[in-house]
Amino acid sequence: MAKRGRPIGTGGSTHWSRNPANVAARYASVLIELWLADAPVVQVRALLRPLSEDPEHRTTIEECWKRRGTERRYIVPKAIKRDLCQLAIAYVMELHRQSQDAKDQIEGSLQRSVSAAEAELRDRGWTDREIGARFNKLSERARKRGKKDFRTPDVDKVFEIVTRHAPAGTLRRKAGGQVDDRELAYRQYDEDLRKAWREG
Repeated sequence: MAKRGRPIGTGGSTHWSRNPANVAARYASVLIELWLADAPVVQVRALLRPLSEDPEHRTTIEECWKRRGTERRYIVPKAIKRDLCQLAIAYVMELHRQSQDAKDQIEGSLQRSVSAAEAELRDRGWTDREIGARFNKLSERARKRGKKDFRTPDVDKVFEIVTRHAPAGTLRRKAGGQVDDRELAYRQYDEDLRKAWREG
């Protein structure tokens, strides 16, 4: 018997307009993994390009990576994790702003097309009543889509989601957690690499 419910991978809980906190949490998780992996800050700025142009956000990015240091890290300090969540929220809001700009342009283009279609129907002898009946349903659907509320995600909610759900294959480790075989292998690889550079 097949399982009931939403199929895996449909992404219903992270739908752009229904749950922006989950969308922000996904971006925050990416930033956390990049921070733990010591990704070059220049790549992070490129990833967050719309934010990097804002001095305040650019400073936040620089500070988070400056405080990381050069040693291998397993845990993201709470203050930095919160800053990364704030950056993720700002990024989601910027994407939303861009989508709204595009939406306004698309709706303007559609409205011009509707006006042209109405004029053509009048030329063919249609009455205003007939034309209205033809286009009212489309207008009503567009109005309903436009009524969706988009609220700025709450940083505490995003922080909670990120803390509770780490992605598969995460570089994170809980405080006081045991070192597993993969971590020991990584340490050995890191040490061998450092030796190779010194000897070269």
